[in-house]
Order: sequence, then structure tokens, then C-alpha cells
Amino acid sequence: MILYLMCLKDFADFANSKDKENNIPLEKCFKLPYKIENDKVETYSITKSFNNKQESWTKALKYTLCNLKWVLNWFVGNTNVQPLSATVSLYAKRGPDSNNPSGKNLRNL
Repeated sequence: MILYLMCLKDFADFANSKDKENNIPLEKCFKLPYKIENDKVETYSITKSFNNKQESWTKALKYTLCNLKWVLNWFVGNTNVQPLSATVSLYAKRGPDSNNPSGKNLRNL
């Protein structure tokens, strides 16, 4: 989990630097809502140990998921990636055999 936190923090730093490159005002540049430092999110450790109470660990996970939600929102808003739901609905409209030029149902062969 510590490596996951490091990756999340690295991506947040990347997003912040991209916003600065694109001349976004500093107060609107990407920033995680909960600070990540080493194995902690805010003041709660993400590591599961005897010293770390269940409540503390749960809060660390909750804050990590919130940070992930912010990162995902930034990513979708700043790239040309379509959400999965748009891709799935497009597939449902066309049907599974829409790429079959012969029109034959290949499933029954």
C-alpha cells in the first residue's frame, strides 16, 4: 500500500506540474485534498499493524480513495479518454457482431 500511495502522490505532482505548464492560476492547480507523506494520508498510517488501530487504518483508506477520486476526475477532464460507461453503451447500440461484414451470426457456426 505504501508503494500505491507513492504512485498516487507522484501522479498528483505530475498533474500539478501540467496545470502549471498550462498557465492555470496557482489557486486552481491540481492539489490532493488529503496530504500524502511516506506511509501516511494526513496523519493516518496506511500500514496494517498492531500499533495501528482499525479506525485509523480505515480513515487512511477512506482518504486515499478520496484522493484517487480527485486524480481520476482530473485525468478524465484533461485527456481525451472516454469513461467506460460511454464505451459500453456504444457497444450495446451497435451490437456484438457489428464488425462482421457478412452479416452472419458467427456465434452459431
